[in-house]
Amino acid sequence: MAERSTPGITKHERKTGVRYEVRWRPGPGEPEQSRSFPTYEAARAWRTQVDAARLQGQRLDPRAGKRLFRHYVEEWLADRPLADRTRELYAHQLKAHILPAFGDKALSRITSSSVRAWHGKLAARGGVVAPKCYRLLRSIMATAVEDGLIASNPCMVKGAGVEESAERPFVEPAVVLELVEVAHPRIKPMILVAAFGGLRLGELRALRLRDFNELAGTLKVGESIDPQLRRKAPKTAAGRRVVVLPAPVVQAVAQHVAEYGQGADGPLFPGELGAVISTSFVSKHWCQARAEVGREDVHFHDLRHTAGTLTAQAGATLRELMTRIGHSSPRAAMRYQHAAQSRDVELAQRIGDLMAPRDTRGTSG
Repeated sequence: MAERSTPGITKHERKTGVRYEVRWRPGPGEPEQSRSFPTYEAARAWRTQVDAARLQGQRLDPRAGKRLFRHYVEEWLADRPLADRTRELYAHQLKAHILPAFGDKALSRITSSSVRAWHGKLAARGGVVAPKCYRLLRSIMATAVEDGLIASNPCMVKGAGVEESAERPFVEPAVVLELVEVAHPRIKPMILVAAFGGLRLGELRALRLRDFNELAGTLKVGESIDPQLRRKAPKTAAGRRVVVLPAPVVQAVAQHVAEYGQGADGPLFPGELGAVISTSFVSKHWCQARAEVGREDVHFHDLRHTAGTLTAQAGATLRELMTRIGHSSPRAAMRYQHAAQSRDVELAQRIGDLMAPRDTRGTSG
């Protein structure tokens, strides 16, 4: 005997267990169709999709949503013009975090509650993995909606795709110079350009000698090299820029070119064999330098944050910050302004300490 529990959903007691049946008409005048589910939640999720499709004037084909998520993802990846590094990143995120949870599920069986539970477990680990993976899953399911395979996107966790990265530390210029003093000669100017010019490691490795204009004191940034030695254009137009270097940095780079330069098309910062300097070489000698000065907590990428903060302290506008650091987003550049303001408070406190009356007790008058 069927028992109606919710409009459009009927509960059936069977020898094999309870089933929940959803009945609907795909379109006006069309024969009624039905589909049964083992749980009420699954039936309600399908009913929600049917109702959403009707409101949007869509005809929901119940067979379309039966496609397995892993099969749909293969086509989704193949159809996208992604950079090699991005494709590798997506493949890793899918294999490590998304497919284990949803790979063998039909698209229509991926519900908002299952996404919420999956995200909650991933987010509990901390870091940026959860928001990155959530954004990828949301994008895939959004395409499935566009393709008419499902009626609505089950990724509805508010704020789940927002990354709350910890603010990078500010490396004092004095510490930067200490690191330069003890570093391997081949990475000395790289440290200076990163800390006072704001270049990323991949951008530093991609520079050719012709990109350095000693007379103008500039570097022309237009490419990056990833750990697999693949040259690539910047993600945004903002990445292409000309950076003016402080005079002492220009002098250091010029001395480096005089000693290691190999022609206009050669790398500005070559490795020991003359080719593009490897990330392992930089990492090895960077770690040695920071250990020698007792600053194992400093990462090479922190130098870029130092450059942005110093630029903000020097009075740069938001647009000038974005141009110099190569950001297309004001939000990213504003981090440096915030850091500069924090540093300004710290400096004011230090000045206040210097102005405080000295304790003259115990001295003869």
